[in-house]
Amino acid sequence: SLAGEIQGDCSTIALPTYHSQQGKRDFLGEFTKALQPADSSRSFGVYACKFTSEACKFECQLFLRIRSRHPGRASDFVVTALDRNSARILYPSLPAISCLGSLCEHGSRRTERYQLFIRNPSAAATLRLSCQGQLRERKCSQVVLSADSRLSFPQNRAERAYIPRNRDMLDGTVQMELKAPSSRPGHCKVPCILHIEVELLPGEFQSVQYQLEAILKDKFSLLVDGGMPLHFVAHPGKPEYFLFDSRHAFASTLTLDFPYDTFDPENSLVRMYILDCDSQEPADAQAAPIPSAEDFSRMATLNSRWQLTALEAATGTSRDNRSQCLGVRIGVISNRLHPVSMDIRGFGWHPGTTLLLGESLEGFVDGSHAASYEVVSDEAKEFALDLEVCAGKVHLQTSSPPDKGAGQFGHDFQDGFSNMKMPFESNRWIQVSSMNGEYARYVISAQAWKEIAWLDTGNGRSLHTEQRDTGIAVAWQAVHLEGKQGGEDPNVQYEVFYIRADLLQSNFDTVCGMYLEHTLRHAKRIITHALNIEIQDFEPGTLYHVNVLARSLATGHLFAFQSSRLTGRLENEPAFDEGNYRSFILGPVLILVMVCFAWCHRHCTGQVNVNAMMRRIELPSWGSSPQHYRYLEGRTIGGYAQF
Repeated sequence: SLAGEIQGDCSTIALPTYHSQQGKRDFLGEFTKALQPADSSRSFGVYACKFTSEACKFECQLFLRIRSRHPGRASDFVVTALDRNSARILYPSLPAISCLGSLCEHGSRRTERYQLFIRNPSAAATLRLSCQGQLRERKCSQVVLSADSRLSFPQNRAERAYIPRNRDMLDGTVQMELKAPSSRPGHCKVPCILHIEVELLPGEFQSVQYQLEAILKDKFSLLVDGGMPLHFVAHPGKPEYFLFDSRHAFASTLTLDFPYDTFDPENSLVRMYILDCDSQEPADAQAAPIPSAEDFSRMATLNSRWQLTALEAATGTSRDNRSQCLGVRIGVISNRLHPVSMDIRGFGWHPGTTLLLGESLEGFVDGSHAASYEVVSDEAKEFALDLEVCAGKVHLQTSSPPDKGAGQFGHDFQDGFSNMKMPFESNRWIQVSSMNGEYARYVISAQAWKEIAWLDTGNGRSLHTEQRDTGIAVAWQAVHLEGKQGGEDPNVQYEVFYIRADLLQSNFDTVCGMYLEHTLRHAKRIITHALNIEIQDFEPGTLYHVNVLARSLATGHLFAFQSSRLTGRLENEPAFDEGNYRSFILGPVLILVMVCFAWCHRHCTGQVNVNAMMRRIELPSWGSSPQHYRYLEGRTIGGYAQF
């Protein structure tokens, strides 16, 4: 296994004498029945199928079945057939001890061959051979170490790609760095299998015991396209580096997950920098620049799920035309006070991108590209699907996978939705496209139906707004957990977003749409644990969109309210309560009614002290907000009125 975990099975069966199509199918059936798990040394990622000549009297075939140990996750592997008597596998950092010559206990061979797998192009590889016993330096002068990546190992030692120089030999040790010009035949183009030979030359000693070790120092940790997330711990101020290369996908996504920290409520102390592939970069990986705050192509942005994400569309340059490209280089640095546990993942957008239950994926489509996903689960018979449209208009269809035959049609949607219950088999294949051929962005997620949980107010999504002298007051209802986790304390935090209407490009009624505008620096955000807030920086006479999202700090669930449109109040304009306009209209009407009543009473029944009566009258409040009073000066009838 080069990356990820695999599961291997193998079998041996005698070569059949018949070649009919029916016979081949029967033959594969026999192979499948005879499969046995491969011997594994999982600490090194090596799985061995051992075959003996006794299994075949004349000719036989070897049948291998290799699968990813984790459904829905990619694994890289290489298969090698070798004769145990002529080659051995050399594991990085694990010394191999052997003996060459006529006095050795296990034979009199004068050459020994090894195979070394190198999969990380940023790795600095070194071979170290040390002779054992007395007179080590003189013994090692009789031993020759060489290496080459060609399967047909050159017989002429001078033609091999890697040969030690005189300065590589010191005190009974040969230390050879695996460096060679990329144009030289036999040079290792990662990933590669390096063939290594240790040879004892004729001379003073009849045998030499030695130790061979491969040392790989990775400058960048390898991030496999579609593989398991890499878990690591970021220490304060110490960067971590990764290398990612997508497998010819039209777009790719990098995501970094990390926990919430009360001392970093804006999640601004964690950064991810990306250096894209440059065709002019040096062929030597050790000389390649590293991503940092001073040198980067782009910087990951915080999405609504509190992940740092970087989405990249393909530039159209094929990998064959950029053979020196090492891949996308990534740098992660945390400036939080304590070490932070993180997970980083990279995946290209291929047909049938894996969507695991409990996982959220962010994507985009346009008129030229659509995206497809396959929901993966071992046990679920039903699942809940969520589609959150951040910008544009998307079209979603579900069906059974195309490789299962004609396919069974599932659902057809032309907008976002939440907690849509679906049977698993007939809806596990999901196609997302742009409805009008224009750019659209979305977040898709799935979870097992039995595990479903969500946030809700229980009484709608509307916001309550009110204009005041000092600003715009916004209030909302509290949310609580529903579903399987209902009744638990969600520990909710609210985030208020507001944006000028002329800058709005996204769907402001969705969580990801609000975050997208905040990422573009169009929208402003205020974080609070209260159920109301006053916004004081609206521009007078300017139309704004305001919305609130609720986030459970305990479970990570999200809830978006329904956005409101508000206009900043002009100077000297009386405050106006949009949600409680009755106070503004009915107040003057009641004053007029009271004046008419007083006039009628005076002329019908005699004199009345109207001033004393009006001072005892306070108009009722039709709103929940604090009352604002202004004295009515210049009137013959004194009193107060609420505005």
